Amino acid sequence: MESIATLTGMSVGSAVLVATIVSLIHIKKTRATAMRIAALEADANEHQKQLHKLEAAHLKAKNDLELEHHSFAKRAREEHYNEGFQHGVTSSQKDHLIEITNLRAAHREELAQREAEAEKRGRAIAKLEHEAQVKAFGVEIRPYVKIEKDIGVIWDNHKSHTGYQYQLLVNGIPAFQPHIVVEHSEEIKQVDKEMVAELVKLAQKGAETAAKVYLRGASPGALIIGPEIVQQVKV
Repeated sequence: MESIATLTGMSVGSAVLVATIVSLIHIKKTRATAMRIAALEADANEHQKQLHKLEAAHLKAKNDLELEHHSFAKRAREEHYNEGFQHGVTSSQKDHLIEITNLRAAHREELAQREAEAEKRGRAIAKLEHEAQVKAFGVEIRPYVKIEKDIGVIWDNHKSHTGYQYQLLVNGIPAFQPHIVVEHSEEIKQVDKEMVAELVKLAQKGAETAAKVYLRGASPGALIIGPEIVQQVKV
């Protein structure tokens, strides 16, 4: 009876420990995802501010061009009026009228062209800044496998841990220390190439699932799936 009670207590304790570990892993993943989302939102807000600045600059350039056009038209009307007053309705006045009309048409065409070029430059600058921001920050995710070997007197015990490692990249360069998330642990009887390959496949599935989470709201170019990491250590 005492043995049964002891085994029951150990089972309950193990279940509580496993539940606690799973809860801590879930909290860590949730916090990491929240931090990533917050960072992406901050980048988006900064980009939106830059777009507003470019739109304001474009609007100012457009207003300046319109003022210049009105000023030119006013001068043209004044010149036309003075010329007509002095010479009357003569052939020279008709020629001048044609010249003014041609100037107005040429000026309108020039204003339209300058406005189109200003808008094109603004869009090009906004695109370049957006691409630069997307390329500046990224996340690298790598499948992770760790095999622990406990050397015994008669036989050895092995335990595997699979999951993924993620690391922030700035301009393609790793920043800060990488973080490892272990999603699955189990006792294994032996370690060979086939067993390692199976563990790598399991880790790759976990990395792909994590990649889908990190891709939400982010550009596909901001995420890199790196090669697997396989570690074998003695404990």
